[in-house]
Amino acid sequence: ARKSGELVYVQNGFKYPIFDPALLTTNFKSVKPAVINDKALNEYIEKDPVKIKDGNVVMVKGKNDVYLISGGQKRHIINEKVFASLKFSMNDIVIVTQKLLDLHVTGSAINLDPSGNSPVQTALR
Repeated sequence: ARKSGELVYVQNGFKYPIFDPALLTTNFKSVKPAVINDKALNEYIEKDPVKIKDGNVVMVKGKNDVYLISGGQKRHIINEKVFASLKFSMNDIVIVTQKLLDLHVTGSAINLDPSGNSPVQTALR
């Protein structure tokens, strides 16, 4: 919005708050942003905030934990070996705000199977 600086995704008469500009690169790579005035924006019905798309690997700035977003959940990747086994690189990590990450429920952590070969889910403690 022009005056408020609010970021929202607008579709079919609804507006979905965007809590973090990082979503513009993870969820809306092919969408060109547009600026509209606050009065026009107020005509839309507000819905739940936009979450991170599945398949993205994220972390909060200043924290060490890395998460895979899967099934709408944040799943902790427990160490670098697991991260590498998932075929991700450091360039794949998107830095997000804690507020955005907290929109996702915590799912099971991702670990390696006992042989150390393939990723598996571990139960929450």
